[in-house]
Amino acid sequence: MFTLNDSVGNNLSNEKEDVLAVKYALSGEGLFDTEKEPEPHGYIMRDLDEGIKTFQKQNDLRVDGRLYPNGETEHALNVSAAAKKQEEKEQERQRKEKEKKERKREFDCSVIRERFIQVRDDLKKLGIEMAQINSQIKQKEKRIESLDKELREDALSSVSTTLPGKKAPWDIVADTVETGMKAQKSAGFYEKYQEKERLNKEIPEMREKVNQMFDKGMKMQEELTRVAKLGDDRGCPVY
Repeated sequence: MFTLNDSVGNNLSNEKEDVLAVKYALSGEGLFDTEKEPEPHGYIMRDLDEGIKTFQKQNDLRVDGRLYPNGETEHALNVSAAAKKQEEKEQERQRKEKEKKERKREFDCSVIRERFIQVRDDLKKLGIEMAQINSQIKQKEKRIESLDKELREDALSSVSTTLPGKKAPWDIVADTVETGMKAQKSAGFYEKYQEKERLNKEIPEMREKVNQMFDKGMKMQEELTRVAKLGDDRGCPVY
């Protein structure tokens, strides 16, 4: 709540105290940045003028960028500030009420034990799932090693060592490449290569998932410790 001593706006009185009061009132409306320009200077700059006009427009007032003692814009700013203050009080009351209920629930030993069991069981399930994924990663890595070996063997076996009678060197090379391509295709060379590429893409994704699960597990462990300590403090150990 504020009361102007004199008028504020372009070509008006603009007493320093009045200008500062208007700035802070508009700051409460989100229409002026007091951190950017915290001190009164006795002049109306663009940001303040625009803030006043925006507020007037939002509240169906005369949009002239001016405030007068006991005027409609001063009154509207005070009404809005009072409503926001009342809303903040109500939110604070609800927050305290919620905290009170939460504390009361935590005092209940049965609730504490149930929470502990829930987090403990969830943590165990998470550990089992992580172990399963790690096992799958190892299996995929072994499969990649096996595919590498098979691909090398396929490549070596595809090279022809037969030297035809009087063929030119480039003809021999062409025959060798053609024979090798046919052998690779018939042996499933490309299928193995594609499988290897797919596995190489899946493994990093699985490792990233394990890392995320690990972070989640750390938070769950912290929660488990907190609940156990709460139980001890309330005289109802969970172990």
